[in-house]
Amino acid sequence: MQTIVSMVAAAIGVAVVPASITNVRIEGVVYKALQPQSLTAMTLAWRGGDPSPVLHAFVEVVRGVQARSSWANSASAVKKVGKAL
Repeated sequence: MQTIVSMVAAAIGVAVVPASITNVRIEGVVYKALQPQSLTAMTLAWRGGDPSPVLHAFVEVVRGVQARSSWANSASAVKKVGKAL
């Protein structure tokens, strides 16, 4: 995310970033909240068949966060596609 904010600072364009990135302070960059706030569809991708225990743990954390969120049953909920872990 710092790269995209640096591109904005270099006058290469604009960017939509998560609110948490507003902690990255770069001269010339102004952050403005978008209204109304809304959910954004996100995708989690990884190499199929990757045996990494860290990857498996991260995927489970994401699934747990999704299950506890208010958008867990919405049309924008993350869907499992492709090969299972």
